[in-house]
Amino acid sequence: LYGEGEIRGGGDALALQESYDHRSRLVLIQNCRNVAVMGLHLTYPGGWTVHPLYSDNVTGWNLWVESWDAPKGHSGDGFDPDSCSNVYLVNSVLHTWDNAFAPKSGRGLEGYQIGRPTRHLRAVGCTFRRGAPCIGSEVSGGIEDIVIRDSKFDGTQFQFRTNDGRGAFIRNFLMEDVEFTRNSSRSIYVWTSCPYRNNFPKAPPYTTCNDFVFRNLTGCGSIIIEGGFGLTNGLARQFYVHNVSFDNVQLTKGKNIEMQYCDNVQFNNVRRADGTQPTYTLT
Repeated sequence: LYGEGEIRGGGDALALQESYDHRSRLVLIQNCRNVAVMGLHLTYPGGWTVHPLYSDNVTGWNLWVESWDAPKGHSGDGFDPDSCSNVYLVNSVLHTWDNAFAPKSGRGLEGYQIGRPTRHLRAVGCTFRRGAPCIGSEVSGGIEDIVIRDSKFDGTQFQFRTNDGRGAFIRNFLMEDVEFTRNSSRSIYVWTSCPYRNNFPKAPPYTTCNDFVFRNLTGCGSIIIEGGFGLTNGLARQFYVHNVSFDNVQLTKGKNIEMQYCDNVQFNNVRRADGTQPTYTLT
């Protein structure tokens, strides 16, 4: 699916006829193999823009995605590989209202029972604007081997989202050679008590979060790693985010690091742009 044209969604007219749990997709790639979407301008979806689902070997190359003016409350994601393998997003610009790049693998007990993980994803040479890229919050089939490299986060942050009803795992993640510009208050947020869309049968708790590497980052806001899980449903359970490393990370002036319920988190050459050390708050 290629060219230099525009595919324009229904925007408000379509979105206002949908519920949050039943949204349209501008480009849906479902149960497919060997698919490329290249060179297109994809605009004004009612819901998600490009949604690869249960597919293998999918490439998005030189895409320009604009969903920043999606109707509030109706998402407007950019590129969401869902229970897919071998997915590549290359040299693309995603300016979104909601999550610009969001690997997923099903939600709650249903996603856990289907058990189709998302694995082997690469996002290279991309610009993510406004809508925060994230892993999750639908992670119940598992997510592993994700790389974001040589990219720019323009006025946004990167999140990991799960909670005590998602189950499965998020593991083997690498972010390197990435620039944060016009940054919000934080840049990296591991959020294990995400309260979104919890009215469904739960997967066996908890999501295992382990083996994350962040390397050669500039312009960062604060870094927050919250491993408490069950905070939305009572007291925090003592599960952890394991094995995380930050190497050669530059924070902006006044930005700091907060962590709770974590194990084996390492920082090497992590400083603010003015040369000062960030404050570490450990709970």
